[in-house]
Amino acid sequence: MKEQKRRPAIWIVVQALVLSLACTAAVWAQNTVGTVSELSGSAHVERGGSTQPVSSGMAVELKDKFSTDAGAHLTITLNDNSRLDLAEQSTLTIDEQVLGGGGAQTTKVSLLGGHLESLVTKALRGTAPSFEVKTPNAIAGVRGTKFRVGYATYSPVCGDEPSTGVSVGQGAVEVANSATPGVGITVDAGYETVVCGNRPPLPPGPIGIAGPGGTGTAAGGFPGSGPGVGGAPPPACPVCPPPGC
Repeated sequence: MKEQKRRPAIWIVVQALVLSLACTAAVWAQNTVGTVSELSGSAHVERGGSTQPVSSGMAVELKDKFSTDAGAHLTITLNDNSRLDLAEQSTLTIDEQVLGGGGAQTTKVSLLGGHLESLVTKALRGTAPSFEVKTPNAIAGVRGTKFRVGYATYSPVCGDEPSTGVSVGQGAVEVANSATPGVGITVDAGYETVVCGNRPPLPPGPIGIAGPGGTGTAAGGFPGSGPGVGGAPPPACPVCPPPGC
């Protein structure tokens, strides 16, 4: 009789353990939003109040804050297969990711310094921006595929004010000052803009001519052999005289 009475209690313990493990797995799945797919040089991540070295293949969690050292490069592949390439001496936080379930798909990250290039999957593109990169003074909402964002606390381009540069390689990006998020512009492929201080974004100009230099091979940041690469026409005279002018 004693043995028979003990069995229900044992089953209760087993069931509680299984439920606990299931809940732990669910929380891990909810908080894990991607993976560090590439790493060259050294980088660190702040997580849960502590700082640890970044290693290739490690899981990326919500609210992680990544920082790259000089000469380092870090690539994060998110669960939706979008890719974030963080240049040297840059800082990025993973703010939000909502995927599937029949609802809106949203990814939000913040670039606190340095340069970030994003390759956005088709699932996160549409008429309403669902992939956002924020800086301390700007918001870039994506309706395109490939774009680059750079932020500097002091920029000579903006008279030593904070500066956010956005250059677009494919698709289009909606850019606004974070102080006035409802007032923005659309930057198409091959163009870039700069957001200075609390002012609205500057009118878009061809990559390599408008805005500060970035981490690419073109003067203005995005990789390319020169102005107009990626679909943008070269500027008209007298800014950039064509041959024969």
